Amino acid sequence: RTLLLRERARTWPQSELPTLNELFEIYRVKRDLRGQFYVMARILEIQPGEPVVTNNVAYLRLLLDEDTEQGHRLAAQVFEGNPKTQAFHSTYALSLVLKKQAGQALELFQELKPETAARTEIRYAHALSLAAAGRVAEGAKHLEGLPLETFAEEEWLLLERYGLHRPASK
Repeated sequence: RTLLLRERARTWPQSELPTLNELFEIYRVKRDLRGQFYVMARILEIQPGEPVVTNNVAYLRLLLDEDTEQGHRLAAQVFEGNPKTQAFHSTYALSLVLKKQAGQALELFQELKPETAARTEIRYAHALSLAAAGRVAEGAKHLEGLPLETFAEEEWLLLERYGLHRPASK
């Protein structure tokens, strides 16, 4: 199915964006970050500079270790261009953690509204930032109650790099 959708997106320009969105949803459900990256990178070519898409490309580049320098640049660009859009804090925090600036990443979470701080991607990035700053137990608390089964393998590998572990299988 994904191959057919990729072909349709490539050969039918009038339906490319809806097809890419459909394809992205399939990859999201499968937790296939490489597939998501393929789709988001193509959407960014169609809609250059669109902040949400740019943020997604930055996040995926950083997680997949795919041209991380560009990932860092895009994360900073989106965050600095939209500092009041709290949804971009998580990707920028990820970028800072990977650049060994966990303290600076933690500062981003002090400004968040409670409803934003409760979002899964924000709590993930906050947990990661805490663990990277040596506060692993606090980081683990931020993961409690999250839908951990929705995390992609690459997200788990990054958490584990900083001492946070997957829960034991039931």
